[in-house]
This record gives sequence, C-alpha cells and structure tokens, in this order.
Amino acid sequence: NGYRLDEYVDLIAKYKERIHVRISVDSLSEHLNGYHFPKHLSQQTRKLTRRLVESGIEIRYNIVVTSYNVQEVPAMIEESLKLGVNLKLLDLYIQDIYLGGSGTPGNFWSATYQSLTQFHPLLDKLCSTYKAEYWDDSAYGIPMGAYFYGKHSIVLKDSSRGAHFSRVCVEQCPLYEQCQEGIYVPFLSVGDVLHINGCRNKQLRWYLKYMDDSQLDSAFAELLGLFKELTVRQDASDKFRSHTSYRGASNET
Repeated sequence: NGYRLDEYVDLIAKYKERIHVRISVDSLSEHLNGYHFPKHLSQQTRKLTRRLVESGIEIRYNIVVTSYNVQEVPAMIEESLKLGVNLKLLDLYIQDIYLGGSGTPGNFWSATYQSLTQFHPLLDKLCSTYKAEYWDDSAYGIPMGAYFYGKHSIVLKDSSRGAHFSRVCVEQCPLYEQCQEGIYVPFLSVGDVLHINGCRNKQLRWYLKYMDDSQLDSAFAELLGLFKELTVRQDASDKFRSHTSYRGASNET
C-alpha cells in the first residue's frame, strides 16, 4: 500500500507545496482475527512514510473503522503520530450492497459499522484542541470534526452527521436515499472522466476525451453548477444503528 510511490518521492518533494500524500492503512497487521488486510501498516509502508516525512511532504493515513479493526484503532493512532503523519478516521458509509441488496447475504453494514463517537474520550485526553467543524478537501460533503496533536490533525469523517446535497441529487437522483457522501469535491479521474468524488450516479459523469473546447467548458460548468444550491440532510446516528434499511430525513439550511 503506497509502495509504488517510493520511486517518485524526489519528484513529489519538488512540488510538495501542491501535493498531499494519502495512504489507506486499515490495520497494523496483514492478518487480524482471521481477516486479511491488504492495506496494512507494513514495514515497506513505514519506510516510505519516514522518507516522505523527512522530505517535508505532508502525509495522511486514512483508516476505515469497522468491527474487524476497531480494537486496533488506538494503537494505530499512536503509531501514526509516532511516524509524524496526520490521520483521518472514516466510518462505513451505507450502500445498498451493505444492507443485503444486490445479492449480498445478510445485513453487512449493521454487522460491520462502528460509530466514530467512541473515540472522542481517547482523543479528548490525547489532544489539546478540537474543532467541531473542520474541512480539509472541501467545505462540502460530510461535516467533519478534527483533533490536534501538536502540528498533526486527527480528522473524524462521521457519516451520521449528514451531508451536503445538490437539489439535483434530492429531486432527480435515484440513489439519493442510499447516498451518504453527498456533494463532496469535483474529481477528474484517469480516462478523462469528470465527476463528483464518491458519486455513483452515472448521469453525473462527463467523458471529456473527445470533447472540443466549448464542450469542455459546458461540462465543467454543469458539474460546478451542482455546488451552487446545496441542501444539508441531517441523519441521526441512532437511526443508522436501529434500521436495516436506510431512509434519510431532509432538513434544509
């Protein structure tokens, strides 16, 4: 995980004011409680991390917290801070396939989801400062809180806090009730596909490869236009824990 960056560290360091490196690290060990974690904190990942930090490159570990790795999270926080990296804890977003749809047996989400609020007491003791409203990538999507340990941040992306949605999402998207990411950040992916990060609505994708200049302008205008009128849908965490299917309530602000 992250191993292919090693040959590019010098190039990244040259542009370090413009580049932040993020590595998914979901376990300290490759195997835990009978489960395989390919995105684990291997010796190779540790070595790369030290090199990035020594080069002055900002680096963050992303940890998706589930019932499979929840007991390791305190140790992972400790190890990450020792290495000198920022952290982002994410819970498991609801999707239809996690609720037993699309051929998935059982209610995977209900059995796997872990609330991030359980880490507040630990982080309150460990850190000096907490911001209830914190944005790193974008001021949209799921509202985030952040703790600060010296110069390092520990961000909690807690999907129970709701998310920002475009009116197009609310009124037209067939996936609205199953979506927790909302309108997050504009994204240009490999293959020249313009879309919203995390969005599964295929109608909100623009394939730029063979577009002329006027078509490119139109595509970017349509995408950015989705960010102009936003609705915040608030979702209570107890609703998530008690329901095996998801129906979000709407609250405009």
